[in-house]
Order: sequence, then C-alpha cells, then structure tokens
Amino acid sequence: MNKIKILLALLITLFSMCDMHGQDNKDYNLKAYEVPDIARNTLDFSLMATGAYHKSKHEIDDLTSKAYSFSGGFKSMFNRYTDTRKFFGSHKALLGIHNYKARTPATTDMDYESKQKTFYANVYYSNISRFYFKDNFFFATGGSLQYEFNRMKIRSYTEKETTLQAEIPVGIGMGRMKNVTEVHQAIYILQELTKKNILKRELSSDETLALAQIMATAKNKRFLNAGKRMRTEVNQVDSFFIANNMFADNTTAYSTILRDFWKTSDLFERKAGIVYSAGINTSYNYQKKKMEEPGLSRNGSMDNDWFSFNPFLLLQYENPVSVHWQHTATLSPNFDYTEIKSGDNENTNKGFQIDALYRLGFYPTPRTNISLTATEKMRWGKHAFKYSIQPTTNSTSFSASTQLALDLCYYVTHNIRVTGSATLQHSYSKSKIPLLDTNPYVIKGITASYMIGLAYVLY
Repeated sequence: MNKIKILLALLITLFSMCDMHGQDNKDYNLKAYEVPDIARNTLDFSLMATGAYHKSKHEIDDLTSKAYSFSGGFKSMFNRYTDTRKFFGSHKALLGIHNYKARTPATTDMDYESKQKTFYANVYYSNISRFYFKDNFFFATGGSLQYEFNRMKIRSYTEKETTLQAEIPVGIGMGRMKNVTEVHQAIYILQELTKKNILKRELSSDETLALAQIMATAKNKRFLNAGKRMRTEVNQVDSFFIANNMFADNTTAYSTILRDFWKTSDLFERKAGIVYSAGINTSYNYQKKKMEEPGLSRNGSMDNDWFSFNPFLLLQYENPVSVHWQHTATLSPNFDYTEIKSGDNENTNKGFQIDALYRLGFYPTPRTNISLTATEKMRWGKHAFKYSIQPTTNSTSFSASTQLALDLCYYVTHNIRVTGSATLQHSYSKSKIPLLDTNPYVIKGITASYMIGLAYVLY
C-alpha cells in the first residue's frame, strides 16, 4: 500500500509539472471556440491478450492464496455520435469473444491445484441522449442492453451462465463537453507548415479556431470512408488558406504535409469542459445458471431476476492544457439498492459508493498517447439474507480499491492501432455479521495485470 501512495505522490508531482509546461504553448482560447454541428462514426476490430497475477490474504485463517490467469480475445465496436447546439446523441454497439485460463496453486498440503477454463461472449448496445436548454442545462436519458454467456470448467465440473441486463438512466445536469479535436489538429498542421516556411505569418487565435470549425464541419459526411473523402475535405482547408492569402513562395511541400497530417493528427479525441449531473439508473437483470458434474449432486439449474436502483451524482472534468497534455477527472458518489428473490430465499443489498478517477494524458506526437490513471473506489454496504423459514441474517461490509494504470497507444498508420497497458491494484474488504460474536472477515489483495492489443480502425 505504501508503494501505491508513493506512486500517487509522483502522479501529483507530474500534474504540477505538466501544468507549467503547458504555459509554454500559445494560448488558444478554447472557451471562445464554438463547436459546429458534428457527426462522427468509428468502427474497430481488435485482437487482444491479457495476463494477471493475484495474491490475497485472509486474516481470520491467515491463509494466502495466489492465482494466475491469461486470456485472448476479439472485440469489435461501432460508435456513432452527433453533437448540435440543442442535442447530443451517442450510439455504441459491441461484440466480444474471449477465452480465459486460470491456475490457482494449492494453499496447504491438504489442498490441490485448481485449473479453470472459461469461454465468455457478450453483445452490448447503449444510447445516450442529452437535450440542451438555456445556459447549457440539459435533460438526459437513454438506455443499454447487454447479453452475456459464460462457460466455466474446473476439472469435471462445468458451469454455464447466461445473463441479460437492461438499463434506463434518467437525469439532469449543467455544462457541456466541447470536442476540441480539430483545434489541436489545426495547431499540429499550422506548426508543421510554419516550420517549412510555407505560411507568410502565424495565424491568430481567432483564425485558428475558425480553421478548426471548417475542419470539423468537413468531416460530417464521412461514414467509415475517411480515405475516399480526404481530397474533398482537404480542398476546404486549401480554400481557407487561399482566401486569407496565407501562402508564401515556398509551397513545394505543402500538399504532402497537409495530407499526411490530415490523416494522423486527429486520431485521439480531445475534450474540454465541466459537466455536473444527477440522476438515477434503473436496471433489470436476469440470470440463468446450469451446473453439471457427472456422478455428483451438484447438477442442477437456477434462475434469478432482479431490479436495481442506483441514484447518482457525477462530476466530469476535461482540460487540454496544451497540445501535448490533457487532464481528466471524474467524481461520483452514488447509492444502490438491489432485492433478489429466488423461491423462498430473499437477498437485499443496500450500499453507498464513491468513485474517483484522475488521468494524466501525454501526446508526444500526433500518433502517440501515453496516459497514467489513478482510480479509487470505496463502498459501504448492508446486506440482509433470508433463507426459507430461517430468521433473517444481517451483515455489513466495507471495500476499497486503489488502482494505477499505465497505458500506451500508438497508430502505426491511421487505420492500425497498437495498444498496451500495465495495471497495479490493491484491494481491501471487510465484512461482519453482528449476530455472530466473531472478528470481521478481512481480505487484502494485490493484482498486477497487463494487456496488449492490435486494432484495425475505420472512420
């Protein structure tokens, strides 16, 4: 835990350092940037591999357990969003298939090594709709639907689980996230043209923002065919430079520079703004589980369905302090209530949770992003279990999770993306049944994991 605290201190130091570095860049007034009506579409196909090591200690019996896991999979995601003065809408669809293998070594001489194989598939769709009124006040709604299939096998025991989840959020809020990707794209292109002495003079802040608006509008007719539309889009940028008499005599390299940077300088979405929101998520969950083990009584099946209610507050913050640095932060206190009934059994869960995230993004080149992310989650819960005619058993719980993640993303070309990440997580949980005069059940754990991926992306 002390190591994680040291890393958090280093993260805060980096925050202050990059703030000072950001002052070296020309001040573009992003508050004055009026984002035009935009529509964007992306489709990616990803292959990925992950690995993890987990170690946990149970304080009551002083047992330490370890687990190793590896997975490989495929994921495809489609994302479409529109952003206008009075409306923001987003549609996401995802298909994922993964294979997992896990190994848990024996913890005592009487124990045995456990090997687990898991196949997992999911289909997911979500929609977000925000309707804007005066002073950036908005009403938000939408919904999501997810289907999951999970097949797990340990020795001769097989467990199959099917889950269906539907969620409807409703909320209100103030503020807006500006998409300032084209502002940074314009800065990249102008910096390169200036280096080659192609422009007569530097553009003012207002002229740069006007160019960004033209660039943003030019991309609205794309639908996963950015390569075919590049000539038409670049011609609109040409017209801006010609109309403002910006070209010097040395224009030999102009066309090459513009086309190259047009394809590679908007690969990472950049945002700016603060959004405050509050609302409630209502979800319905259905779960069907089937257990099979030849010759034993563990064979059987069970069905469960339940509703969950999750009132929440949410603060979102994005600040691109310069072309190379980005600050991202979120904070969300939220409540949850779930009641599950299965035959004569009843399980009620109530909880309060705080989620916090801070991310420092570094963009050394238009093709490269390195980010360091710190997240903290804390949850206080109360649980009531009633089994048939037995009296209700109450318990309380507390859990906390601190995580640090280092992510790297590099575009080999504007369509091929390589990603990698390394994550370190410390977890703590404590539960107690007041009716029993026993010490709380405490588990401490640490997990180290990695991920590498390769994706083909269409715009």
